[in-house]
Amino acid sequence: MRRLKMKMKKIDSFGFNVFRFFFGTFLMLLLSLRVFSAPNSLGDSVEIVADVNGNSIEGSIEIYEDPGFPKIENIRVVPELPSNFLSQTALNSIFGIQPAHTPYSNVLLLGTLIGPQKILVDPPESPPYELFLKTFTKISTKGITPNNWPLPDIPTKDPYYDFFSIQVSAGWQYLVPPTLANINGQRHFLCNCQREPCPAPCSQDGFGVWTHAYPNDNAHWCVNGNQVLSTIQSANGLARPGSDPDAVIFEIRIKDRTPPHICDLNGVENPAGFPDLYMAPNPGATTGDFNRMNQLKFWDNSPGSNITTHFAVGVVNGPGLPETWVWAGDAQICSNNGVPSYVFMPNQCYGAMRYSVFAWDAIGNLNPGAAKIEEDRPDLCYGLSNFGAFPDLNSGPGSPLPFPYSGTNADFAGGFPLCYGNIQIDDNDFPNIFVKVVSMKEKNNPLNPKYAFCFPPPSADLISIDPGIPAKLLDGAFLTYEELQNPGQTPYFKVLSADCSNAPAPENTAAENNFLSDANYQNRNFRLESFATSDTDTNGDLIVNDPNSFGNRHGFGKSTVLFCQIPLVEDVEHQLWVYAEDNVKVAAPPIPSPFTGIKSLSFRCYDSNQFPPLDSKKLNGPPTVALLDGNGNPWIEVEATDVKGNSRKMKIFFEVTDEKAKIRVLEQKLLKQ
Repeated sequence: MRRLKMKMKKIDSFGFNVFRFFFGTFLMLLLSLRVFSAPNSLGDSVEIVADVNGNSIEGSIEIYEDPGFPKIENIRVVPELPSNFLSQTALNSIFGIQPAHTPYSNVLLLGTLIGPQKILVDPPESPPYELFLKTFTKISTKGITPNNWPLPDIPTKDPYYDFFSIQVSAGWQYLVPPTLANINGQRHFLCNCQREPCPAPCSQDGFGVWTHAYPNDNAHWCVNGNQVLSTIQSANGLARPGSDPDAVIFEIRIKDRTPPHICDLNGVENPAGFPDLYMAPNPGATTGDFNRMNQLKFWDNSPGSNITTHFAVGVVNGPGLPETWVWAGDAQICSNNGVPSYVFMPNQCYGAMRYSVFAWDAIGNLNPGAAKIEEDRPDLCYGLSNFGAFPDLNSGPGSPLPFPYSGTNADFAGGFPLCYGNIQIDDNDFPNIFVKVVSMKEKNNPLNPKYAFCFPPPSADLISIDPGIPAKLLDGAFLTYEELQNPGQTPYFKVLSADCSNAPAPENTAAENNFLSDANYQNRNFRLESFATSDTDTNGDLIVNDPNSFGNRHGFGKSTVLFCQIPLVEDVEHQLWVYAEDNVKVAAPPIPSPFTGIKSLSFRCYDSNQFPPLDSKKLNGPPTVALLDGNGNPWIEVEATDVKGNSRKMKIFFEVTDEKAKIRVLEQKLLKQ
């Protein structure tokens, strides 16, 4: 037979020896029986074949998916009836009308017919074989002719794998040669049971005992055929799917060479790029937080195949810096037509951030960030040629090429990723504000290194675009945030009111109450917000009840009113030092230098004895004021607004006194603590 240029596994051809014999009427029934030398009854008797473009193929077919390749059709078994088939009728003829009196020569012939291999015997009107898929699902019950097999033709444009097997039908049995050793001791002469006349010169004496002239002639012996039947039909019983080592296998493998598709949740692909995600008015990704993205669907034309995906983001690490592509977490595995979840951390931006995604199937066909895959177009490399010079994967059985990109080289080299989408990043963090009140008198005192009241207390872990800022905040601080955490430490300020609406419910209400009623909570959480601390956990879920980390995540809230519990000395100059910074450094339009992310900053200072009043618009550098004891408490108020419009405000009331000695005692007590 002609063969296509494809990978095949050929089933060994079977040889045979033809036994012809004539022994009464039953020999005529076995005239065409062929007995084979190999012990594999099915494999040496039949095989499964299929037609491809008019060529009969045996063994296995392995090709690449190709819409132009001919379909696989007419899967069938040849020959339809195996030659080593022994019918029940023929078997009955061997044992005759009276199986209990079977000529021993027939038993010997039966052993020769069965020989070393197995031969089938049937119940009446039952097909000897059934066809099964690899899942051992029966697809033929009416026989083995092609017209009775409800198999559709197999197209070759999509991946496919299956194998077919023919196995012994339920109710059929393998035969094994008779066990003669158990029969020889029970045989007798045919003439004794009068099955046949005793041949001359044998004779019967007066007592009915026969004398045989040919005692070793097997033609004159008789056995109980029922014992023989129980021997040859007992051992190997009913064959079941998956249990027959002699099952004939025919494999069809149409190999996948199409990468997975990446689309929106409605299954739509846009060749211009991936869909924009979390866009206004419902932004779902926020600055400085772990964000979970589950807005993309993946599918592949290989049914049942899992898909591995890897999410990537274009990170801009600061103003004026180029975009850098990085993987966001580990690769995720999803089912075909599945929607995986990715957790990523956005860059320091407010607005659009670019993303892409790679996907590869179970055998590694990689979609390197292409938003549109063209099925059934190997000449276009399945659509990747829309984005550059990608090869023609060819068609036809002799020339198909595998897909050139695999999951093992999923990187950003060679112009990958091919397409992008935008993620709208919302700014849910409020700007940090910090006020330092410096006693100019004490600053010049070399014996007193702690000369400034800071609100909130500064910490060494502050992250700023200016690396020198943390040291400036710590310089001269009366108490740092870390020192305030010492057991029994009394704070130098008291929170009078708090608005924590920048935090989610119900944590915001609890925080407002705790700032006013719990001194330990105030010491722990009245601090600058850490922009490096996420408002969500590593799964992207919002943290709504963690009192130990509230200040890290939300600072002292949206606004606060404080009272400084250590009086300021009357008629001593104090320098007011204000710092404000936001976590957003990149936005459109661009944030101007020095890139603090602060859109506006207002400063007000009130002292009933201060004239003229301080005007923040006229300040050039840190203002210096001399607070006087008088009617009402002087106060300082600072408010900062970031690029988005988030505002944070702090107002501090002071007490002014001229009792210098009393103040010194109070300061020393606090410092000792």
